[in-house]
Amino acid sequence: MDSRELFLRAATGEATPRPPIWLMRQAGRYLPEYKSIRSKKSFAALCRDPSLSCEITLQPLRRFKLDAAIVFSDILLPAEALGYEFRLDEERGPVLSPPYRLEGDEKIWRPVEEALLRLTCVGKALQNVRAAQPSRALIGFAGAPLTVASYIIEGGSSDRMPHTFKMMTERPDVFARLMSALVDLTIRYVELQRAAGADAIQIFESWAGLIPEALYLEHAIPHLRHLLRSCYRPASPLILYAQASESLWRRLADLPVQVLSVNSEINMPRLAALRTDRALQGNLDPRWLLAPKPVLLAEAARIVAGMSGQGGFIFNVGRGLTPDVPPEGVRALVDWVAAL
Repeated sequence: MDSRELFLRAATGEATPRPPIWLMRQAGRYLPEYKSIRSKKSFAALCRDPSLSCEITLQPLRRFKLDAAIVFSDILLPAEALGYEFRLDEERGPVLSPPYRLEGDEKIWRPVEEALLRLTCVGKALQNVRAAQPSRALIGFAGAPLTVASYIIEGGSSDRMPHTFKMMTERPDVFARLMSALVDLTIRYVELQRAAGADAIQIFESWAGLIPEALYLEHAIPHLRHLLRSCYRPASPLILYAQASESLWRRLADLPVQVLSVNSEINMPRLAALRTDRALQGNLDPRWLLAPKPVLLAEAARIVAGMSGQGGFIFNVGRGLTPDVPPEGVRALVDWVAAL
């Protein structure tokens, strides 16, 4: 079977001859060919340009025997389409303005149909990648409502999310309006990506672990569940990635998705025993890619051994690749998994 079939079988819970492999943030920051393109254009401009987005998506597939491509984009493009200014600050990271803080701030929001038109660039990039790589799986993605909402409320990255916490506890009605608007747009955005050729969609809940679990369960998970229920399609797998505690993962594992993409801190075999009806994806800490090759491969072997007998396992990292990851480390890992 080709890489696309291998990935889709694993994603729908079937045992496969070997685990398929792809890596979060496999396109971009650590590759010299990406840095060459990035030196000429802003990050946001790259995301909006279908030809450059396609080129960046394909770069790691030319280097490595990866089984899937994930489109080069950003989870904040829907926020920009909704009406927020988006840019990447080299020191701070993603920045959105103006921050959403008060009742009435939603006056900036564009209607869903108008916002969706601004996201057709992602669909065109996906079409280009699909045409260039028909034998590899193609993954689209979107941010989970809490994660995107936190960027909008904070105005960018935050490891404490004080304004989000304040809004959830003091003005849950204002918070809910933002979450509902994001869910409505994201449902349509997921379908846009599927229509453009995406085989699977990954939903990134990157900041789930930054909110007290009781608040998350009250104010965030109902919106996430609505999104996933609305987007669930048996033949088009949904992958849920979350940076979350083991206790929260026990709740997330009940959501309607085919694949649970697990962060590095979680004991994957224990989660696999808990939910035998879900495929699992993960969960190598990307710092192992900085280690000598024998050390890296020993850790990879430990993860694969822990998943032996698990129907539906996709090898991945437990969080995105960082700029200091050496391409030769990625090559060693991918070649090892591809040879299993």
